[in-house]
Amino acid sequence: QNLELLRTEFAARPDHSARGRVSLLVTDQVLPLGAVGLDEQTRGGSLIVQHYLTATAAEHAPLIWLHAETDQPWFSRYLAQCEACVSAAREWEGADG
Repeated sequence: QNLELLRTEFAARPDHSARGRVSLLVTDQVLPLGAVGLDEQTRGGSLIVQHYLTATAAEHAPLIWLHAETDQPWFSRYLAQCEACVSAAREWEGADG
């Protein structure tokens, strides 16, 4: 349901070039963290990372905002972790696909 909500939100955006830069991926593994990357492959990029902690509500879990220019080596380590987490992921086609 969350993926359908996200797809609906992305589809409602009028900027077609921005929509083309967004992917919804799924994987068959338990992820240790959630992350949002903003231009992460550029010098001005950043990552917003939240660890998934057992028996801890999201509002109580650590939230880290890392910047490519100022937060090395942690930015690179977390980016590598994110890439490893989705290395076997596939693009989500929806309930019908």
